[in-house]
Amino acid sequence: MGKRVIAARHPDARRESFFFLGYRNDPLRSPPRWTRDRYRARWLDPDEAEVEVALLALQCFSHRIISEPLDAAPADPPQRRPGR
Repeated sequence: MGKRVIAARHPDARRESFFFLGYRNDPLRSPPRWTRDRYRARWLDPDEAEVEVALLALQCFSHRIISEPLDAAPADPPQRRPGR
């Protein structure tokens, strides 16, 4: 099974998505860090991703937190991706 990334998708599909990068120090005391580049995001095994999605969903109320395959096509339109 391939690696997965965790995405934070806004309910308004026109808004940008964010990808989980990690925590600064302690996951219980520091806020999660996010990036707009899916390939800079933390790559997780499927079982780790499930657990992390459940934990992040408790902290992020404005976005839908999901796990996606790393090799999935980006959901953001090309003009919204960095470097374009």
